[in-house]
This record gives sequence, structure tokens and C-alpha cells, in this order.
Amino acid sequence: IAAKDAVRTWLWGNGSGPLFPAEVVIGNDVHGKPFVRGGLPAIEVSLAHSADLAVAMARPEGCGIDIEEVVERAPGAVFIALGNAERALLGRLTPRPLWFTRFWAAKEAAAKADGTGLDGAPRRFVVTAAHEDHIDITIDGRTRRVDCTTVEHGGRTFVVAWTENNKEA
Repeated sequence: IAAKDAVRTWLWGNGSGPLFPAEVVIGNDVHGKPFVRGGLPAIEVSLAHSADLAVAMARPEGCGIDIEEVVERAPGAVFIALGNAERALLGRLTPRPLWFTRFWAAKEAAAKADGTGLDGAPRRFVVTAAHEDHIDITIDGRTRRVDCTTVEHGGRTFVVAWTENNKEA
């Protein structure tokens, strides 16, 4: 539903006429990346869920979105996800659970926008700067801005991170 609504919202905002949810068909490629089928304009779609929340976005190219709940992570998770420079940056930020979640969600969003996903190698997507409203992620010499916000739901806090049309930092 979130993916269909994202597609419909993007199409309406770009001059499309009425479009019913049943007219939007979402499929997945062999790697699990969602795509839009059904004779609609070529647009990419990205979606994510955490607990009982779902988020999605649609754009002509390079879109990625993620949502993660802010919780304390095991030290091993931080080691697996972040390289030395990233852990040093994280060590200067508080509260740590919020910032680690922002780092992770930004990596996920950037990886989805790249079309690869994290593919078991989260350190390939390097957090190079952390700001209140966005995280800079560097991959293969390119730096991508990933916008971030928090959402409160059911007494819990979630981070939503998303890319915007291949926007570089």
C-alpha cells in the first residue's frame, strides 16, 4: 500500500490524471528490489518497514528509503556496520543509539538508491559526515546526501532516512 501510494503521489505531482491503487502493480527483481509494472512511466520505488510502520518513495531514478527503530544495539553490530573512522565519529555524538540508527538507516537508503542494497557489506557505504537533518554517505568515491528525521509511534522512536534524486552532498 505504501509503495502504491508513493507511486500515485509522484505521478499526480507530475501531471498524471486519476489512478486507482489497482492500476499500480509492484514487482520485485531477482535481488528483491521493488519495481513498478503495468504500463506506467518508468519510475523507481523504494520501500521499508519496521515493526508496524512502512515508508515508501517513488522517483525517476536513484531513490532509497529506510526506517529503523531506535534501540540500543549490541557492540558487535556497531563493529560490523561501521569502520574505525565511523566509530570515532559516532563516539562524538549523543545519544549514541539515535545516531547509530541514523547511520544505519542512511546506509540502507543509500544502498537501495544505488540499486545494490548493502549486500552483506555495510562498511562499503561510509558515513563521512553527520548533521542534524542529514548524513553524508560515500561509496566508490561518490558522496550522497541522505536526509533523516525521527518519527514517534506507539511510545517508540524511529529514524526515517531517504535519498533525493541522486543528490550529492
